[in-house]
Amino acid sequence: LQLTLANLAAADDDTVPTVFRWEHGGRQVYITGTFNGWSRQIPMHRSGNDFTYIHNLKRGKHAFKFIVDDEWRFAPDQPTVADIEGRINNFIDVTDFKPYMGDKDFEREKAAAYYSKSRTVAAAPASGAGGGGPGGASA
Repeated sequence: LQLTLANLAAADDDTVPTVFRWEHGGRQVYITGTFNGWSRQIPMHRSGNDFTYIHNLKRGKHAFKFIVDDEWRFAPDQPTVADIEGRINNFIDVTDFKPYMGDKDFEREKAAAYYSKSRTVAAAPASGAGGGGPGGASA
């Protein structure tokens, strides 16, 4: 079985790799949400003043929140939803996510270029008279 993007997508079709991002400062930032049953605070990775975390979400709708320096926060620049008690959480819907499967024209051209290159190399005549090695002479 050839390993391709299509095979990888089909093999794990019910999960979606998702990047969570916090861009509002802080020294330590964690994330939690419905994707882990609000059961633990996951440390996010810092890059400059921004924090990221990648998680394979199950398809569907998810609420989440950030814990920034021990304070529960939502990102104001990301979609939000209020829970039944009126608390604001961030929200993401990956129900209908479609993975990028590449540019079909690019893939076709790349395959054609590879095929024509391999045919050219295979059809090239051996150098030298004897064909016995790099110099062409047999010992």
